[in-house]
Amino acid sequence: MRVFVDGEPVEVPEGATVRDALKEAGVEVPDDVVIALFKGEEETERETDRIRVTIREIGTITLAVEDDRFRTACEQLPGTRVTWTTRDEVALGPIDVSDIDYRTRRGLELPPYTAIVVLPTNDPTEAYLLLTRRRMAVEYVCTDLRGRVTAGRELVDRLQGGEEVEDLEPVVERVTRQVLSKATPDTRLEEDDHLFTRVVVELSERSPDSAELLLATLDANDGRLEVQMKTDTFTAVKTRPFYELSREEIGPRDRGVVTVRHEGRNEGTVYFYRRDRVPVDSHNVVGRVKRGLELIDVATEGDQILVETIPERVNLVGLTLEEARELAEEHGFELEIEGEGDVVVEQEPRETLRVLKEGRAKVRVVPSEEVIDVELYEDRAPKSVEYFRRVAGMLDRPVGKLKVHFAYADLGMVVFEGDEKEGKGLPPENTPEEVVKPGDLGVTNQVKPHAGLIGVRLEESREYGPTGETFEGTNLIGRVVRGLERLAELDQSDMGKTVYVREVTDRR
Repeated sequence: MRVFVDGEPVEVPEGATVRDALKEAGVEVPDDVVIALFKGEEETERETDRIRVTIREIGTITLAVEDDRFRTACEQLPGTRVTWTTRDEVALGPIDVSDIDYRTRRGLELPPYTAIVVLPTNDPTEAYLLLTRRRMAVEYVCTDLRGRVTAGRELVDRLQGGEEVEDLEPVVERVTRQVLSKATPDTRLEEDDHLFTRVVVELSERSPDSAELLLATLDANDGRLEVQMKTDTFTAVKTRPFYELSREEIGPRDRGVVTVRHEGRNEGTVYFYRRDRVPVDSHNVVGRVKRGLELIDVATEGDQILVETIPERVNLVGLTLEEARELAEEHGFELEIEGEGDVVVEQEPRETLRVLKEGRAKVRVVPSEEVIDVELYEDRAPKSVEYFRRVAGMLDRPVGKLKVHFAYADLGMVVFEGDEKEGKGLPPENTPEEVVKPGDLGVTNQVKPHAGLIGVRLEESREYGPTGETFEGTNLIGRVVRGLERLAELDQSDMGKTVYVREVTDRR
């Protein structure tokens, strides 16, 4: 029996399961990620985002519906009449919108053939559906219950008043629907079934910053993305905190296109589009799904999906010099080395797509003993850890750098510069209770005037934290696991010196 795994044919015996097919294909999939099973296509009917309003003895006008609230308002139209007409407008009603949640504005300028619910007397029980014939400024109280006339515009121009609304019905269309479902390892397969275990995204070189956000998130999450929200139009996934994004490639959001929102409330969110939408200035096109869009279709909120990119990420920071040379050779770009040592601590350009486009990368290396290894308490102090990573340039890299603010061995601490503006927003979290130990890493929270300073404790204290503040003004964010003795060697002559820090986890 032939089945397909990520597009490749595999021969399995009758009655084989998903587990059998994956084993035969040599594909490994963690137990907690989604697998999509495609069994072909079928013809079906579905309601569209349009409704037909039939006017007795006149004909049918088709309206595009912006949301279900507008549809609910329009469902009351049968039995009402064309109440008034002018050169610019036609009104149908009255209808009652008192049970619908809406917002109001006055003096809107609307394009021709807009459909909008208005309140001429400000009474929601006497609302009207207004159809504009020309561009006009509407002086009535306008709601945000809106649509537009997509067919029958010539009928709108013929209405004179008194005509009765006879009927309203949704526009139904026949579509070809994929027969898709989630599969488990024990799901039994049939001939020509298709399994999809991962989404493959080809990145756009015109959005290198946004692409790096996606790549960094995948790098930090072992190639997984978690579905945060799903609508009929798109699937949005969680991403790592990132630096400020700029406007990059703007283009159509067709099915299969991947975008990153670069401004607004959900800045940094990655969207996989399931239906076509027009371009918007707030979304950068970061790539397109080449294979596995079926996974995007079946995954629901909270699901984990595997994602691969073309190209793969090129991040040299944190690698040994030997590993960096091997990666450069593998991807065919030149490596320029600055400094002496065996650990890469900086990379320019930082972004994968810029490195590959320019065909080069400049790296700074230092001896491994000069890199301070730290463990961060992300679960206990999430806001403060994000702040630390942002200041150190570690939101997307395992190695960052801090600048020495002052170092007093006799006071038992080393303090690094922070970001005063960002630091003022740090709430108290994971404050010490009885004692701060050597190696404890902390930041000053908003309780104290010098919020945002970062420090390491060199000796135990029952009074002061790593930045010299009392416990209520101190957030403990981690600990130094290697290199504390090097920090103890710093003194005031080292003010302004750069210290490299590397985050160590179970993965690194």
